[in-house]
Amino acid sequence: MTNIFDDKNEISSTRISWGKVGDHIFGTLIDKRSVPDQYNPGEEVPVFEIKAEGGSFHEIVKKVVAETPTVINAGEVWAVFGRGALEQRMKRIKLGQKLGLKFVEEIPTKKGNDMKVVKVYTTNEMDQEWLESQEPSEV
Repeated sequence: MTNIFDDKNEISSTRISWGKVGDHIFGTLIDKRSVPDQYNPGEEVPVFEIKAEGGSFHEIVKKVVAETPTVINAGEVWAVFGRGALEQRMKRIKLGQKLGLKFVEEIPTKKGNDMKVVKVYTTNEMDQEWLESQEPSEV
């Protein structure tokens, strides 16, 4: 019998961490939701799921930024967590709309956690193939 708990069988995270300026993802917005904030009990963090066409980012593990970028492949689904300006901009993106997110700047703050500026880009094009796949099929 195969050992399901072998490290090679572990599912890795599909959450994007913005490690270096230039990190980006582009694809289709397929879900918007909120999850409990692990650092602020009683609050929620917006999560945006993107069916990727491509991109890359530098993972952050225990506050260390990876030197080698993680490549985002077409068809993969990645989660982007964001509040503040990113959340406000994402309110204007519809499910099924193609978009790009790019980490463009890091701004120092008095609290020590630098603010990451992630810009949202779109041509307003809709992903017709994805939209059609969401319509209920007739039996």
